[in-house]
Amino acid sequence: MQQFFALGVLLLTLLLPFGNLERVSLVNQTINFYLHDLLIAVLLLSQIKQIWPSFIRHRYLIGFTLFSIVSLILSLDFLQAKEVLIASLYLWRYLSYLIFFLILMQYKYDWLQFRLPIYLSFSIILSMLFGLVQYFAFPNLESLYSAGWDRHNYRLVGTWLDANFTGLLLSMFLLWIIYKLLKLPPNPYKLLVFKKRYYSILALLAFITLLLTYSRSSFLAFLIALLVLFFKKNRYYFLAIALVFLILIPFLPQRFGEGTKLLRTSTIEARLGNYQQGIELFKQKPLFGYGFNTLRYIRNNQEELALPSHSAAGLDNSLLFLLVTVGFFGTSQFILFWHRQLKNLAKPIVISLAVAIVVHSMFTNSVFYPFVMLYLYLFLAEIKMFKAKI
Repeated sequence: MQQFFALGVLLLTLLLPFGNLERVSLVNQTINFYLHDLLIAVLLLSQIKQIWPSFIRHRYLIGFTLFSIVSLILSLDFLQAKEVLIASLYLWRYLSYLIFFLILMQYKYDWLQFRLPIYLSFSIILSMLFGLVQYFAFPNLESLYSAGWDRHNYRLVGTWLDANFTGLLLSMFLLWIIYKLLKLPPNPYKLLVFKKRYYSILALLAFITLLLTYSRSSFLAFLIALLVLFFKKNRYYFLAIALVFLILIPFLPQRFGEGTKLLRTSTIEARLGNYQQGIELFKQKPLFGYGFNTLRYIRNNQEELALPSHSAAGLDNSLLFLLVTVGFFGTSQFILFWHRQLKNLAKPIVISLAVAIVVHSMFTNSVFYPFVMLYLYLFLAEIKMFKAKI
């Protein structure tokens, strides 16, 4: 079963670049899942004996799960049973991702250790190529707006169809590539020279594609995460990369529409209104919240929350999303769980990736975006497997 699980992990790296092309929607888009969800379910079944031990060892995960279930049960007071059932499916999906992550982090198999970075880099290349094809061949995505997607015209959105999420993923890719470059030893062997050139080209491509997203939240997340990565040493690298990044931003192509204007204010105003909605909802149910992923059904001031049809969250801030849906108790358990996980992997690259997601999550609900979660888990597993330090 070890090799089956390892093959499944590698297949996952090849599925993720297809983004929303592997999305399946049912019951008028109220139930959505991805093909990789089915793959993870199969992988968990192959490791069924590891599921309970992996879960029971983490008390904060148990706490988060219990409070999430309690919040959903309490939501039956103001929601229909069908609505609560649909919302609960997303909780089980998130928990399945976490169990998959915990099993993967315990995994010791040389065959996977050798191949995972190769497949991850190929996954990154595929993601960036899809993004560039979309940017040059299909820059105007106005037709997708009627299907429920946000307007991201003349921006690189790739297969994820959202410039902000794509920008964060590209930031994570770039941070991981820089990390791989930095840990290569400085000697002239041909293989190492090839690797340096290979990762350098990847970094340049990721750098360009990130700029083409025009995502200000992603730019900010990347620069702060980069500072964390180089904080203890190699600070001149940070200054050089940041300077080039900031110099190039004003020279980005300015196309027709609001999306490519980096000084746009409409999205800022929309987010402020969204934050205010979240704060008001949290005040009403601060302890247990409204139930995980139930916001699509909640009405605030007799008006349904203005949610895009492809958003399961409804709030542009991951912390607010947690506070509103699982309350203070569930949120505290969630934070403590991840604090312990990251503390066990206290390396600059791990902290850097976490900082990128946290900063970005202030503007978009990035923490619970499936592709962000799964790429993070794969990066953390690869980093732990090789026990590399920079």
